[in-house]
Formats: sequence, C-alpha cells, structure tokens
Amino acid sequence: MPKYVIVGASAAGIGAVEAIREVDQNGTITVISDEECPQYSRPMISDLVSGKADFGKMMCREHEFWTENHVEALTGRTAVSLNLTDKYVTLDKGDRVNFEKLLIATGGKPFVPKIEGSDKDGVFTFTTLSDAESMLSKLEKAESAVVIGAGLIGVSVTEALVKRGLKVTMVELQDKILSLILDPTASEMVENVIRNAGVTIATGQTVKQIVGKPENDKVVGGAVLTSGEQVPCDLVIIAIGVIPRTELVAGTDVKTNRGILVDKTMRTNVHGVYA
Repeated sequence: MPKYVIVGASAAGIGAVEAIREVDQNGTITVISDEECPQYSRPMISDLVSGKADFGKMMCREHEFWTENHVEALTGRTAVSLNLTDKYVTLDKGDRVNFEKLLIATGGKPFVPKIEGSDKDGVFTFTTLSDAESMLSKLEKAESAVVIGAGLIGVSVTEALVKRGLKVTMVELQDKILSLILDPTASEMVENVIRNAGVTIATGQTVKQIVGKPENDKVVGGAVLTSGEQVPCDLVIIAIGVIPRTELVAGTDVKTNRGILVDKTMRTNVHGVYA
C-alpha cells in the first residue's frame, strides 16, 4: 500500500489529493502545511482585506475534506529537510514522516528586496491569510499606504485598500503597470481606471528607504522613492512578486534552476519525488 506525502496544502496539494484518490483509495496520504487552515483561495485575500468577503467565503474545501479523503493533515507544521536515501521528511519539532512517493507543492514566497527600514512595524507582504490578518489589524488607524509593485498582486492590494478608504500610492519600477501581462494600450486603460479611483501611480522608480514616524521611528511613517521624493504613509505593502520555494530541496540531489526542475509528468530527477 503506497505511502504518499504532500508538502503544501493549497491548490496544488488539494488537487493532488483528489487525483490520487481517483486512482488509489487505499494508499495512505499525509499532507504537511505550515498554515493552520490551508484550504482557502489565495486570490480572494484582497476581498477579505476590502471587506467584500469573510473567511468562510474564501474556503475552497471544508475542514471535512481531509477526513473524507482519509488524509492525515499535519497543519501548522513546517517541513524543514528531506532525507532522500531513507525517504523521510523532517518536521519543525524533529519528528519524521516517511514516504514512498513525495510531492513538493510549496509554491512560491514573496520576493522582498533589501530596502532600508523594511523591518519597521507596518510593512507587509500580501500572499497569505496571515499577511491579510496582520494588515487588517492596522487598517482602522491607517489613512494612507504605499504599494511597491504594480503587477497583479500590487493592483489587487491597491484595489482592496482603496475600498477601505485609504489614500494609496503605487510605485512600479517598469514604465507601465501590469507590464508582464498587458501591452502598452491595455496597460494605459487600466492605469486610467486606477488613477480615476484616486490612486497616485509612480512608474520608473521604486522605494529605496522606509522611514519611521517622528514620534516613533520603529513604525512606518513614509517611503522615500529613488527620485528622492518622500511619500507619507502608514503602511507599506511589498507586492513585487513571488519566487519559487526551493529551500526544502537545498543540499539534496533534486535538481533546481529558478525553481525545482520537473518533466512533463511533474517528476523530478529523483525517483519517487515530484514537484
């Protein structure tokens, strides 16, 4: 009876569980996730922040999903290393989970550049539920925000903050917003809509420093652009994009480039290991 282990329980991990159960009702499945409740829609995080949706509407599977599919769900736990010779995953408390077939479905993590002052209270990323919850705790007293990045994540968080009544400045290194997915004409159309909503858009530059408030330097008080302009704000959201999470396979035989290398059937170069 095969023993499947899946690291990561968002869309890819959930899809893998359902696909396995279509062909194998008997093999054991263990899912490991560093989030307490991973089965939610990440694209709906902006709806949570804007107030359009509550967490219940974000759930893409109910809690019963794991028991109904006979899955041992280790949520709130972190996989810290792999032993591919003896085939086990080591978890954050030192315990091990053995596997016959392993799927690494950890996705990506926010890319956070080195910015002076990025450790101040009021600086956030925007890809997980915990990010959104931390941001929500600050919104009642916040009046303005700087969003670094004008891709899909940046536009999404900007829309959510505008709906919450904040004055938003969007800063983008490229000369147009949504540069990876839109041509200049379409980008200009979207930019006009965003500007008409009251958002200030600064293209061709980025944030070089985050400064504190005069009364408390540990709390965000403004962002200094590469042009030298200082934009007062209460929050800074870093939404430049994501990079693949490859730390789990670091030091193993699993080949990586920008991410984990796989073939057309998602197999890595190591037998029994998928990504």
